[in-house]
Amino acid sequence: VAADMNLQWRSGSEANASTVEIALQASLADLAGYYGDMFFGGLTAQITADMDPAASQPFSTPPLSLQVASVDVGLPITNIRMDYQLDSKTNAFLIAAVKGELLGGTASSENVRYDLGSERNVINLDFDGFRLTRMLQLAEYEGVQATGAVSGRLPLTIAKEGVEVAAGTLIADQPGGLIRYLDGAGAGQGNAALDLMNQALSNYVFESLDS
Repeated sequence: VAADMNLQWRSGSEANASTVEIALQASLADLAGYYGDMFFGGLTAQITADMDPAASQPFSTPPLSLQVASVDVGLPITNIRMDYQLDSKTNAFLIAAVKGELLGGTASSENVRYDLGSERNVINLDFDGFRLTRMLQLAEYEGVQATGAVSGRLPLTIAKEGVEVAAGTLIADQPGGLIRYLDGAGAGQGNAALDLMNQALSNYVFESLDS
């Protein structure tokens, strides 16, 4: 970590108060550590910021970018890149684009505006090529095997109470895949309808999947 700070103080008159202006330049190279319980590694960025201690949001930056090799938030996200800007005039964190790799695919979002003073913010997260096998491994559910991949969108609402998802979409990638319910054989216990369903789920090949 390297940083350089330039501070200017202008003495005020009886009509005008004194002002302080701070310009900050920082360089982060292959930084690693913890933010709460979240581990991150390989953080690299060049940061330029102006600071006005009298403003409600004191920091303001030009358009910047950062890269993170990996973040562990309960599942590993790798090769993250984000183009962003912090705007003190509108009290907003602006993300032009962010993208990372996880579950064998990618997750990304563009043109995000996060109002720092707002109680609720909405971010549309697009995901592409999430492997069903990796998703089942994450859930540690051993009763089902699956192949194939899915893509879709998660509208995330971030509030004080936590994160909500409403009206998310999921669609299977072509050419489809396979879902195998390992306990399907014999699970109907004589019920013809359940027997038929379990036989189908014991080796279910699908071409389309929507949720």
